[in-house]
Amino acid sequence: MAITELSASKLRRHFNAKTFPFKTTDELTPLDSIIGQDRALKALQLGLEMDASGYNIFITGSPETGKTSIIENTLQRYAAKRNTPNDWCYVYNFGEQDVPRALSLPAGKGKVFRRHIADLINTLEIEIRRAFGSEHYENQKAAIMNQLNQQKRQMLQELEEKAIELSLKIQPTSMGFQTIPIKDGEPLTQEAFQGLSKDEREDITQKVQKMEVEISETLRNLARLEMRFQKSLQQLDKDVASFVVEQYVNEIKETYKKHRQVTAYLEDVCKDVVANSANFIDGFQGEGGEENLAFKKSFMKRYQVNV
Repeated sequence: MAITELSASKLRRHFNAKTFPFKTTDELTPLDSIIGQDRALKALQLGLEMDASGYNIFITGSPETGKTSIIENTLQRYAAKRNTPNDWCYVYNFGEQDVPRALSLPAGKGKVFRRHIADLINTLEIEIRRAFGSEHYENQKAAIMNQLNQQKRQMLQELEEKAIELSLKIQPTSMGFQTIPIKDGEPLTQEAFQGLSKDEREDITQKVQKMEVEISETLRNLARLEMRFQKSLQQLDKDVASFVVEQYVNEIKETYKKHRQVTAYLEDVCKDVVANSANFIDGFQGEGGEENLAFKKSFMKRYQVNV
């Protein structure tokens, strides 16, 4: 076939613009489909209608063909016909820290819930610190400590009276108590002790041994007494923290009483704050400002709600 040279005018397509019923393309309605891709659009529609997990839609094609715009428009029209999905809130799992809890709330309520929890924690920081700094709390704590000291003094007095009955004196040391024999109202020196008769020395030795048994028993009782009163102080702290925390948590629980998962989560928040009330009182104060702030930031993450 012979090759014919074409002029520039023959390489241009000519058309009559007056045949189009518009002046500019801005007046045109955008296409809602891709020309020549009817099967692809039907496949997309089929994929959207498959309401089951485990399926995906994979789309490929040449660039600048409008596929992204068409797909976005299709998805928007499809979503507009469906019910708005619930919000999903991911929160800290106090029972299994590595597995977050998922809470479902009506659309738009997730952000509201997140704000409620943030406001709650901020309020509890203030109110817990205020409660533990109150005169009422200090009076209750002082009453417990006074009772402890009174019982300790009584036990030590009884121990001292037993020592006097045995002609002994007890002297506190860093390791407990030292037993010292008394003769004629004065401590008996080792030299004087050796100068006593054998029977006198044996009698004193028996008394010292008996007193050491009494001392050991008293020390055990003092330790048990300390533990018992320590539990009383812990219970006081728990009662004070519970009183503060529960009243504020219960207000939010009332708001979400129709959502059992949320109320269960709020109950766990209440228990956790009470158990860690010391962190709200003074856990972020004192020396080491940067370290304390880092600890606070890390600790408080457990109360954040991710929507």
